[in-house]
Parts: sequence; C-alpha cells; structure tokens
Amino acid sequence: IADYRGGYVILRGAERAIIYRTAVELGLRNAEIHKLTVGQFVLKGEHPFLQFRAPDEKNRVGNRLPIRRDLADQLARLFANRTPAAPAFTLPPESEMAGMARRDLARARAAYLDAAKGDPKEYEQRSRDHYLAEFDREGNRFTFHSVRATLATLLLRAGVEPGEARLLTRHADAATLERFYDKRGHSDRERIMVRLPNLGPLPLTLAATGTDGTKMLPGLLPSKAKQTPADQNTLDNEEAPEPLRFPRDVEVRVGSRESAESHLRDLNPGPMLYESIALPLS
Repeated sequence: IADYRGGYVILRGAERAIIYRTAVELGLRNAEIHKLTVGQFVLKGEHPFLQFRAPDEKNRVGNRLPIRRDLADQLARLFANRTPAAPAFTLPPESEMAGMARRDLARARAAYLDAAKGDPKEYEQRSRDHYLAEFDREGNRFTFHSVRATLATLLLRAGVEPGEARLLTRHADAATLERFYDKRGHSDRERIMVRLPNLGPLPLTLAATGTDGTKMLPGLLPSKAKQTPADQNTLDNEEAPEPLRFPRDVEVRVGSRESAESHLRDLNPGPMLYESIALPLS
C-alpha cells in the first residue's frame, strides 16, 4: 500500500511483477501503460496480442504487438473480474512510476545480496557489481522509460538485428534504437571476447644471437592431416629459411613527393589494405 499525494493505491507484489514484465516485453512507455484498458488485450486463441489505439501511441500508428503465451495466461488471470473498459493495471500517477520501480529494485537487490551472505567472497563480488542497482556503471539512473532500453538491449544481446528489433520497440528507424536504447556495455564486451579462439602462446624458439635462422611457426605449416609422407620428408629435411634483413635506415628523398608518400603508406596503410585479408586463424 503506497500513499501517492493523499491517495492510496494498493499494488500487490504479484501484480507489480506482471506490470514490469508486460512493460518490458511490450516496450511500453509510461503514458501508454496508463491508458491501456482490458479490452485492448486479446488473450484467447493461438496468437494473443495487444492492440494499441492510435491516439494513445507516440507515433499515432495503432500498432498490434504479439504477446507471449505464458504472459497472456498471467494477464488473463489478472483481468478475470474486470470489464473491457476497465484500466488494465492499477497504477500510481505517471510521475511516481520511477519511484515505485526504484523501491522494488532496492528490495530485489537487498535479497540478491542477502542470498550470498553465507559466502564472503561471493558477497563481496555482488556488492561491487551493478546488478539491480539504481545507477549503472556509467552513472545512468533507472527511470520507468528504462524498460524500453531493457527490451532493446535484450533483443540485441539475443542476436536480433536492429532493423527487426525496432518492430517491437516501435521506433521509426534502427538508428534511433542503436543510438539511444542499446545499453550493452563492458560485461557484453567480455562475453563477446571469450568467443575468440585462443591465439597463443605459439611454441616459438628464438635464436640466442638473432643471426641464425629460426624454424617456421607451427601455425603456418600445413596441418598434419593434409600432409603427405613426401611433404613431411621435405619439411623435415629442409633447412630453416633465411631471416629477413632490413637496412638500418630507410632513405626518403625530400625532393621526391612520390617516394615520401610511398614510404608514408608503408607506415600507415590505407583502409583497403586493412580490409583485404584476414589471418588464417581457424
């Protein structure tokens, strides 16, 4: 029970959970969720959906959004004794929605930390992370509009292309979604990094003086599965290649613009050189 400027609103935990889930999965704006009625939810049949009224949407389109079957079942139980014209959800005023969500975030984070009190190391790690925190690592604060960024970020993490993700977020173009609603950060980069193959260390033995040749890197030899006995004998009997030798100084004639530009291209190759090949790492 919460007191919102003189009026009391009863919001049980189970109903708040459905409100948050519906807002995230359907990407609802604060003003939109306040205008929804029970009759706009079509929950029976094989393909349940929410039908927006055009005046209630920011883009004034009147979109139809699909609803997952398990969420539709939850909503059907919630709406069981309500008329089609009744408000879909019991909600505080729009200005209080972020406060309600932040209080629930604080309760959820407290439970998250309490669950690790028996393990000091885990508790310390959880205390440092930003899971269920009001502020993220970049200092951005949770607002109710954050549920739309949550939807966009979850879709992008799942591999959905921005052009397809905008169909659910109802953005006019994918650029808006990517610029303002993609909240993937450092933890996402870490998850992406672990997908790289192991690039080292390579078993390379360097000569002591730097004047003798070195054996070829194993990673650059043909794989054993593709080698014929003749190829293997050739590799075993072949002398190590001569080391590459470079002059101590690279001469660039000041009076020759072509020579100077050529040398600069060697030091700083253009984008075409970067894009032309990839190392055979797999």
